[in-house]
Amino acid sequence: MNKFTIIRFIVGIVLSSVLALFLHIYALSYVNSIIGKMMANIHILHPDQYGFKVTFFAYLTLLIPASGIAFLYYFTGKDLPFNSRIVKGILLGIFLLLVKGDLIRQPIMDYLVGNPIIVVFLQHAQVWVYNLAITIVIALIVPFKNKSLINSTQ
Repeated sequence: MNKFTIIRFIVGIVLSSVLALFLHIYALSYVNSIIGKMMANIHILHPDQYGFKVTFFAYLTLLIPASGIAFLYYFTGKDLPFNSRIVKGILLGIFLLLVKGDLIRQPIMDYLVGNPIIVVFLQHAQVWVYNLAITIVIALIVPFKNKSLINSTQ
């Protein structure tokens, strides 16, 4: 990486983060008052109350992010370090959690807004476990894109 590329890399990270956080805070302050009024008398189901319909759609819609992860692994899995598919799956899971903000950012923010550290750990541990489970299974099953096929057809 040359100096210009590194500067663009850093500027891209900083500008996108500042813009995203500005929009998040603005939207949060504007929308929370509206949502609070709308949700005042509405009961939200908890996991022990979900029933078949909610559980069915939870399984069905999880196919969408799992598909995205499978495609990502198909195109990048060969380039991940290590030969072990389990380690590649763990690494993919860590990257996924980092990108989504679930590995470090969200636990820190949840703690800073007042959640006890044990609550933060328990809430995020289940997110970490299911994301790692998805990525490990995908890494064990999904093949890599064969780069030699691309070169031979051009």
